[in-house]
Amino acid sequence: MKNVHEILHKALDQAVKSGELKVNPSCNCVLLKMVQHEIKPLEPDEITRFLENLEGEPYKNLFLTAFFTGMRQGELLGLSWDRVDFKNGIIEIRQQLQCIDGVYSLQTPEHDKVRIIAPVQLVMDALKEEYETQRKNRQLLGKAWKNEWNLVFTDETGKLLVRRTVDKHYKKILEKSGIEEHRFHDMRHTFAVSMLDAGEDLKTLQENLGHATAAFTLSQYAHVSQKMCLQSSKRMNDYFQKLMPEATGE
Repeated sequence: MKNVHEILHKALDQAVKSGELKVNPSCNCVLLKMVQHEIKPLEPDEITRFLENLEGEPYKNLFLTAFFTGMRQGELLGLSWDRVDFKNGIIEIRQQLQCIDGVYSLQTPEHDKVRIIAPVQLVMDALKEEYETQRKNRQLLGKAWKNEWNLVFTDETGKLLVRRTVDKHYKKILEKSGIEEHRFHDMRHTFAVSMLDAGEDLKTLQENLGHATAAFTLSQYAHVSQKMCLQSSKRMNDYFQKLMPEATGE
């Protein structure tokens, strides 16, 4: 609603400048207050339990990639092999899988911003394992193989994965791990909080997550940034203490 209002306001504002309207009627609109969903990242011990229960899970490599890259679900499901550079260890994110009125398509990511991430080796190893699994399935099925978009994450026949199926498996692992219900998107929050806890700066985190601005990233994870501020304050205090002249006795 906010985006629609902004577009209409600009259009009607131009009509005022052109003399078509005397006033911009959209100026009198009262927008509803935006409600931000509570961020519920997994705790470190929950992450460990979740990862322990991934063995034997058909979408293990998808969940590993989600946990250690912070990619959105649509970006994961829309990732194609031509955007995975095993030689240099990087992933290019330039599309996401979307479903509109039951029709699936590949669309540009949020803010139309293409980004490149260099994940930990664990992720690249998971992707190599996924590539090998697909190669075997492709050889086994021959012409029955269905991966027309060359997607990284598919079912055993090469068909694209739907969100409902992925969410079902995600909740199953949470339950098996004794973890309360979380959204798939909370894995993205978990990655972000983990990066900040590890001492990563906000600008780097913003670029990894694909946020439009660092200010938005800061607003999303303000509770974690407070901890960073305290750590920064301690570092600065220690530094300035070294600069202070030693007290001399009378």
